[in-house]
Amino acid sequence: MIKDILFKSKVEMTMLLNSRLFQLKKLGFVKDSNISSFTKNIAIFSGVFINIIRNLALNLFYFFNIYLIIKLINKEFNPNIFILVYIGLTIFGSLINSKALKTSNTKYHSIILLNMNTKSYTLSDIFSNVVLSFIFQFVSFLILKSKLEIGLSLIFNLTLFMMFTKLIGEVFSISYFKRFKNLFLNNTILYFGILIFLIVGSVILSVFKCYISLDLLVYINLILMVFSIISVIYLVTFKEYKYLYRRLINITKYSDDNSMEFSINNRLYSIDDFKSPLDFLNRVFFKRYSSTILSPIYRDTIIIGVLGSVLNILCLYDINAGIYISSYVLKYFMFSYLFIYLLNKTSFITKIMFNSCDKSLMSYSFYNDREISIKLFGKRLRTLLFVNLLPVFIFSVLISIFLLLTTNISAISLILMFICFNLLSMFFTTHFLSMYYLLKPYDKDSKVVDLRYQVINSIVVILLFVIVGLKVKFDLIFGFTSCFCLLYIVIILLFVYNKKTSFLKSIH
Repeated sequence: MIKDILFKSKVEMTMLLNSRLFQLKKLGFVKDSNISSFTKNIAIFSGVFINIIRNLALNLFYFFNIYLIIKLINKEFNPNIFILVYIGLTIFGSLINSKALKTSNTKYHSIILLNMNTKSYTLSDIFSNVVLSFIFQFVSFLILKSKLEIGLSLIFNLTLFMMFTKLIGEVFSISYFKRFKNLFLNNTILYFGILIFLIVGSVILSVFKCYISLDLLVYINLILMVFSIISVIYLVTFKEYKYLYRRLINITKYSDDNSMEFSINNRLYSIDDFKSPLDFLNRVFFKRYSSTILSPIYRDTIIIGVLGSVLNILCLYDINAGIYISSYVLKYFMFSYLFIYLLNKTSFITKIMFNSCDKSLMSYSFYNDREISIKLFGKRLRTLLFVNLLPVFIFSVLISIFLLLTTNISAISLILMFICFNLLSMFFTTHFLSMYYLLKPYDKDSKVVDLRYQVINSIVVILLFVIVGLKVKFDLIFGFTSCFCLLYIVIILLFVYNKKTSFLKSIH
């Protein structure tokens, strides 16, 4: 097993090194073809350091969000409620985040190109992920120890709980996939059923003050340890990892014939039913990957709609409770900018576009034509604007109603807020799709190799955190944001449409 983990790590390091060297060459820091070992070591060290910081930051952000939500609901932070929420989210996360059922470039290179045994790779991926998750979460807990008001023994047992549930979750995901030939994430009813059950369970336990003490958590971990040992035995003895990987690669239900026909809502379409081949190509792409691209967006929309509606109904039933909640909503209202950024899926979708569509079609001369590229850009932009606006539109409507019911906010402020949030969604969509066309950030292995792309997106995130910390009048920030978004969208679209060459010609 250690040998397999080392081999997998070597593949990851090689891919990381190639990616960093490509970035340095593109920026002009590395010019020679014969690169010294010192430069290679620096490239690897910087890549590993950035990955460590990124993982640590994600864990800190995750815990801090739970902390803020609890403070939003209660007058003071209650560590017992934090434990309940953490346990509920950990259980749910173990069910939806399976390493065995994830595809990646490293997995493809190791299994397909380097002929590594599928079982060996999957097991090394699972166990190394469990260990690294334990380390990052433990360190994150230690950093936030004083703020979360939890002791070292509790931190250790919480991370043990996470590790055990991850192992059990892997077995659940594999068993579910083997039984239903699909991912648990794609079963909307079961997904929401388990999520609602865990949320309602945590709320009920919190209301009746049925908290999980350290002693109880130790006993729970002892029970989970037995099941996790059984899970490890199952994972080691399971023999169909190769079958799972093949199914994952071909998870869509489309046949590979050349009829150029597909079904939407039980109606059969062909290329003749569309205005142009580009319309057909765009529709086929989004239909083929609807479970990967559209399902998460629809799921976010449903969650926002249900939670927002419940909150507004609560305000109508008990206005005092609504006013109390609104005081915290207004206190942390600027986090809505960050929330809209997280709702936007364009960056993720462009990677799928490149990997499943553009990378293959770029070998055809017609696809390299600038006019074709621009037309396809326009069609993709319209589609992405619509799908990304769905959850944001619902959010902006429901939050407007909530503020109207619980505060004395003016109609002008509500209108500006509504316009601002929707323009912000359009800004993120246009930005990420335009960066994809202008910078060509991916290499042939779908890795981000353009440092400019990473730097620009990092600046966007930093600006969002700066905005979150601002304390200015709503009218001023909403008006400024709306004007900035409009101006940026116009400028970036002019860049795209005035670009002299096709974006595909420079992809290697």
